[in-house]
Amino acid sequence: MSPLVMVWFCAMGYAGGGDIPHAMNRVENHAKIEEAFRKNIPIAAKAGVVNVITFSGNRDGMSDEEGAKNTIIGLNRVKKIGEDHGSSTSASSCSNSKVDHHDYMCDHSAWGLKVVQEVNSPRVKLLYDIYHMQIMEGDLVRTIQKNIDWIAHFHTGGGSRPPRARRHPGSSVGRRHARHRPPPTSKGTSPTNSSPPATRSPPSAKPPTSATSERGGAGTLRF
Repeated sequence: MSPLVMVWFCAMGYAGGGDIPHAMNRVENHAKIEEAFRKNIPIAAKAGVVNVITFSGNRDGMSDEEGAKNTIIGLNRVKKIGEDHGSSTSASSCSNSKVDHHDYMCDHSAWGLKVVQEVNSPRVKLLYDIYHMQIMEGDLVRTIQKNIDWIAHFHTGGGSRPPRARRHPGSSVGRRHARHRPPPTSKGTSPTNSSPPATRSPPSAKPPTSATSERGGAGTLRF
């Protein structure tokens, strides 16, 4: 399957940026990632996908310092592709190495931030995963507020369930476990329930006292 099939509906696409264990922290992966980006980023940009992902890769015995140096070299190699097409490369997807992705190098925000700051391109930023960074370091709001200019995209998911049971909004896991209600056959009825809708009390005329008293829509994050 093409890596860009069906990415039109999401804000973060895959354009051939390696995979979680094997990506930018090893120089031998750079040529293949660059080739894929040159082919796929123009397609993603045309489809309206403004962010594409790449990864640090696993340590596998490599020091974090050497991995950061190699990742900076690789991102400097591909950053102009994103700049030319208005597409941001989320340089290092922050993931945890305690539970889900053992040995992953970009397992703290400080490592990823150091990398993107060294590359210093408006089109190379961090993918900040709230679930993973809560496991690794906590203090999420302060980190986000301090570094928001270096973050291109957020991922989030429920941390109270085992990894396989987490529902990532918009992910295959979330879609697979989503409850789909049948479409109503007429206003207030459905194929499984033809009884008339229950009478509701009239809404209160009192407006909400503040914005925080209103419930955010699906996917809304409030800090």
